[in-house]
Amino acid sequence: MIRILMCGPIAKSGGVSNHTQCLANELKKFNIYVITHNLVGTENELDHSNFRKIYQRTLGLINEAFRRRNDYDIIHVQVSGGFFSFITAVTGTIVSRTLCKPFVVTFHYRPSRELIEKYKIIFSFVLANVDAFIVVS
Repeated sequence: MIRILMCGPIAKSGGVSNHTQCLANELKKFNIYVITHNLVGTENELDHSNFRKIYQRTLGLINEAFRRRNDYDIIHVQVSGGFFSFITAVTGTIVSRTLCKPFVVTFHYRPSRELIEKYKIIFSFVLANVDAFIVVS
């Protein structure tokens, strides 16, 4: 049985949230853990400050991934747009390499050439270390 640690938004609306929820529902036959950084509109509403979002994409993800390291086999990160969302992919890369876990990234946007050029080293780091890269179009 494959167990997946997934990081992505879970909200009542939005394309990436819908994708994450549908994927989680279809994978119920596996043990799937969903870590979310966007709970707007759910029963579990939390503080939605930018600090909280960045924390959940970095230190929060690292903490949860290490705490549950024996509970999953694969890390899957949903990246929904822009550099600050991409931080989750960087964090996931670091965790996956530290814990020797396969790493999947799903991109839900098309980054601009300017963004890729500006953060070329960071994009290259993720792309060099990802085991599967999915682009939604």
